[in-house]
This record gives sequence, C-alpha cells and structure tokens, in this order.
Amino acid sequence: MDDVHFAWAGGLERGEPHYYRLHGPRLLIEYDNTQDDVNHVHSVWRDPDGDFGADLLAEHYEHAHGATR
Repeated sequence: MDDVHFAWAGGLERGEPHYYRLHGPRLLIEYDNTQDDVNHVHSVWRDPDGDFGADLLAEHYEHAHGATR
C-alpha cells in the first residue's frame, strides 16, 4: 500500500464535477464524473503491469533458454 497514491481533481461539494485516481505498480482505478452536469460517470480498473495477460514468449525464453528480455 505504500506505493499506492491517491489524486483528486474537482469540486468538493455535491453536484460539482470531480475526478479521482488510485495508482500503484499493479493497480489503476479512475473515476470521472465531469460530464452532463455530473450525471455521466466513467470508471476504469486496470492492472498496468498485466493488462494484456501473460507474456508467454518471455516465459518460454526464460524457462527453456535461461534468457530474459
């Protein structure tokens, strides 16, 4: 948790546009409520290190050939 950071942008009162983000090495959460009079939310939950799954070719090189990229 020491590497997870929080950021806020926008108003502090109910009904004001706002955005926040939690970001760490293996975590990205974004919440954006800034459109249509703050009545239209976008959110994202990602793993920045593994969004596209395992790197099977790199794993093969490491295990079969002792190589790393």
